[in-house]
Amino acid sequence: MTSPIRVAVVGLGRAGWDIHVSQLRGRNDFALAACVDPVAERRAQAEGELKCRTFPDLKSALRAKLADLVVVASRSVDHAPDALAALKAGCHVACEKPMATTLKDADRMIAAAKAAKRKLFIHQNYRWHDDSRHLREIIDS
Repeated sequence: MTSPIRVAVVGLGRAGWDIHVSQLRGRNDFALAACVDPVAERRAQAEGELKCRTFPDLKSALRAKLADLVVVASRSVDHAPDALAALKAGCHVACEKPMATTLKDADRMIAAAKAAKRKLFIHQNYRWHDDSRHLREIIDS
């Protein structure tokens, strides 16, 4: 077995904590290495429950070089800057929706991933729900 993918989750709000942290807990193929959030109480909860390092900002977390993958679940307006910083630091990125708030930022994110030879994923948590799959079938028919 290969080593687990080391993950840093940026933003411990609803999406960061309830979706991403929840899905990563207890997995052998991923290791929650760091969490980033400006709110001290959220960081303290992550330290206590997840036993991972925490940081008040992404820049500090990236300097620590703890992650292979950065999950961007910060405020929507911060998705592009956070993803760009993580890609520049050599990390793969899984970004929550919306990918970016402008087409220009989305294009910059794609270009940065290509330049860094890293993967950029946009999280689509409803993709495999029955209604979404049914709509895909209708579109394809």
